[in-house]
Amino acid sequence: MIPLEFNRKPRSLDELQYWKATEYRTFLIYLGPLVLKDILDVAVYENFLAFHFSITILLSERLKKKI
Repeated sequence: MIPLEFNRKPRSLDELQYWKATEYRTFLIYLGPLVLKDILDVAVYENFLAFHFSITILLSERLKKKI
């Protein structure tokens, strides 16, 4: 079961070429850190996490109010 906040049910990584923007967003913000943890090399995973946290901060409502 997928939460209502997700606009689309996630597809397999094998179907990456067919993903829509909402699927990339869902993966980056919610699913990626969990899915990639045991798949990627530690250095690459830490780089992905830095990107994930940067995007999460930029999407923060608190930050938007200060701008």
